[in-house]
Amino acid sequence: MNKEFLKLINKLQTKYSDKLSKDEIEEILNIDDTAEDIPISTGKRLVIEYVCFGGKKQSGESIKFEEEFSSGINMIIADNLKGKSSVFKVIKTALVGYGDYIKQDIKKWIEYITLGFRINDKKYTISMLTSSRIKGKLYNCSFRDYIVTGGLPEQIVFEANNNTEYEREIQRFFFNQFLYFSMKWTQKSSVKDSNELIESSSSWKTYFKTIYLESRDTNSFYGGQDQKTFQVLLSLEHTQLVNRLTVKKELLQSDLANQKNAIESFGVRENNGDLQAALNTVNDKLDRIRNSNKSLQLIELKRKRRNLKSNICELNKRLTDLYTEYKTLMRQKDIREKMYDGFIHEYNRISNEIIKTQRLINDIHEYLEVGQFFSALEVKYCPSCNHQVVHSDKEPKNICPLCHEEATGDSLDEKENYSHKADELQANILQLMHEKALLEVKKKDLSDEISNIKSILEEMQGNISELEKNDSEEELDRINDLIEKIESESDDEQEKALIAEQAVLMYKLSKDDNEQLKISDVDKLEAKIGLLQDAIVEIDSLRFEKSQTIIDTLKQSMLREIHDFGLTSITDIEIDKKFNVIYIQNGVRVRFSDIAEGEQLRAKLAFYLSLIQLDIENNHGRHTRFLIIDSPNKEEGDTSYLDGLREVLNQIQIKYQDQLQIIIGTATREFIGIVKNEKIYGEGEYLF
Repeated sequence: MNKEFLKLINKLQTKYSDKLSKDEIEEILNIDDTAEDIPISTGKRLVIEYVCFGGKKQSGESIKFEEEFSSGINMIIADNLKGKSSVFKVIKTALVGYGDYIKQDIKKWIEYITLGFRINDKKYTISMLTSSRIKGKLYNCSFRDYIVTGGLPEQIVFEANNNTEYEREIQRFFFNQFLYFSMKWTQKSSVKDSNELIESSSSWKTYFKTIYLESRDTNSFYGGQDQKTFQVLLSLEHTQLVNRLTVKKELLQSDLANQKNAIESFGVRENNGDLQAALNTVNDKLDRIRNSNKSLQLIELKRKRRNLKSNICELNKRLTDLYTEYKTLMRQKDIREKMYDGFIHEYNRISNEIIKTQRLINDIHEYLEVGQFFSALEVKYCPSCNHQVVHSDKEPKNICPLCHEEATGDSLDEKENYSHKADELQANILQLMHEKALLEVKKKDLSDEISNIKSILEEMQGNISELEKNDSEEELDRINDLIEKIESESDDEQEKALIAEQAVLMYKLSKDDNEQLKISDVDKLEAKIGLLQDAIVEIDSLRFEKSQTIIDTLKQSMLREIHDFGLTSITDIEIDKKFNVIYIQNGVRVRFSDIAEGEQLRAKLAFYLSLIQLDIENNHGRHTRFLIIDSPNKEEGDTSYLDGLREVLNQIQIKYQDQLQIIIGTATREFIGIVKNEKIYGEGEYLF
């Protein structure tokens, strides 16, 4: 437990020491079992790589859609009512479960769905059969491998035979991947005349609404339970702790009201002995429940879960760093291999040049030797008449012995020139051999460097494989199952009923002794509620204070994006302590629901793009870095908005190409050519 929480407990103990012991305070707050909300980013991102679905229309005509997607911005350009939204809703179905997202007539056509995706560099494939009851499988392989093999048994991550199973398993998968958790809240039971509070919680479907942005959705900003969803996406420290304490306080408040009503409605007094016997029985039952091993086991399991999630987060960070380093080294290796190929080419060229030059030198030498041979030949008999040729000692030099003509200087100069040329060529050979020797050294050094990089890459690949084999996520699944099982078998409801009965019995008994016990259960409940309220206020303030810098960064980014979209009427953005987003528009403080319909998508886009940038640039947040934007052109006919959207998309593509994915469906053909990953359908053409 950190110093801040120790200080808090000591402060609360001082205030409530007359009604609650230190152990009781620690048990109520249970801060050691605090949430798994880790403030740093997981570094993970979701990328859709492949979508395929098909089936038959009622007419018997076959339908099929198949498309690959890339990292960065992907755009589907087609006329309205040609199937863009249906494709997006098929993606949603595969990622969250089979709901009423797809139009009923089209829903009946679809018999199968295949979705390939990756989380960072880890590839997965979803296979769904929808023709009868839903059956779904998640495979630990790429969609290309799945297409070839149909999925191998050892690659199955989970298998579901109905939609309830599928929703549970896919939620567990994505919760573990992105370290999401269910934010809880209380609401009145739907049972008639019941005043009981029941717990509700956010699901993966809730968070998916922060991925799939439709043009007009005025119901909420984030997709239900706004502030709670926002806090998880923003990854604020102590969020789960505050949420848990708040729910506990609200449930205790409900118990307190019920107990007071029971006391007030008490009429006829029973025999004192009977009351005591009944109280003893209730106390015995409460002791058995409280002394059971379930609660202790649950605390230990949650501690292990918290540690595991922290380890998984660290593991994922290490994997991300390794992947990045691996890719960098691969690029270095490729560059050096190209350099090595260039050295080889140059080495071979120089070798060939040396051979050619040496042959030329040999030819010159042969020429010079043949010329010297004939010039040194002594002619004694004329080859024409066979008469003896008489030589005089007085004959000048350079006289031809055959024709007695003086040899020209050109012939001598030519020999000297050839001799000089041979010397030059020999010098060139020496220079070439020097260059060849230098290349030999460079080749060896580069070859050694490449070999070293390959060794490092091999070692890194081994490290990556070892990290990927880590069974932490499987262990986390096992612990989650155990927690779920224990919580489902919990005696909370029975304990609450017994506590209420205990309070009534103690109240009745106190009528004969004192009007009330020194510290009644009602008093204790009120003390517990006060304790929780004080703790919530303190921790909430601490959380908001710690998060102020990151919240300010988010606000600045949101305002910048909104202005880029042409919505200059909003001059400022506030985020209060309850994490409500307030827009200052034309000098008036408004919420999202108060913004004009034609402006709401801009506000959403600005918010989610800012969240993604916060994750990428500040390593803070929990967004998947994946967005589906359906028909942004349905907004009001504001050219500044469309121009702004075009510019923003360009900026995102340049700045974050490999760090996020956005899939946009639009009928606006002015968007053609903005991004490289686009699929354009002709006028009137259907997607499937």
